[in-house]
Amino acid sequence: MRVGGLSWRLNRFLRNLAFRMKVARIPKTIRSKPPINIVALLMMAFAVFILAGGVYSFVEIMSGRSLTMLPRSGGWTFIYPGNLNMQTISESLISGIMYFLGGAGVYLLLRSVRFAYRPRQAYLTMILGLILTLIVVYYSSSLLQSKIAG
Repeated sequence: MRVGGLSWRLNRFLRNLAFRMKVARIPKTIRSKPPINIVALLMMAFAVFILAGGVYSFVEIMSGRSLTMLPRSGGWTFIYPGNLNMQTISESLISGIMYFLGGAGVYLLLRSVRFAYRPRQAYLTMILGLILTLIVVYYSSSLLQSKIAG
């Protein structure tokens, strides 16, 4: 027996036990990492769900008080007027689509930087991303103004 250590038999037994335990591993197909594009897309979808009021809409649907359209004097509307704390299901969907299109516009703006040696493609991608982002900003702000104005 060594001083300050285990006997060689106990040491060998523990190494053999550790080797036997390695057999019960998770297969490599399960251990592999998902592609970064899929992870980024799932994170963006989760953020859009939360920001668009998906939790609020889910609670409203479960409670049975969900509204998709509201009657007005001039017809039907999907905007809940005069109240920023409440929204209809259609308003949640519209704002979710706006957030998604805004994210796509910003992605196109960032993607245009990669085309530095292809100026025509870089210019077109940048213009498309900028137009998409500006449209989303305009319609989102007009949606909020119509909610506040009532």
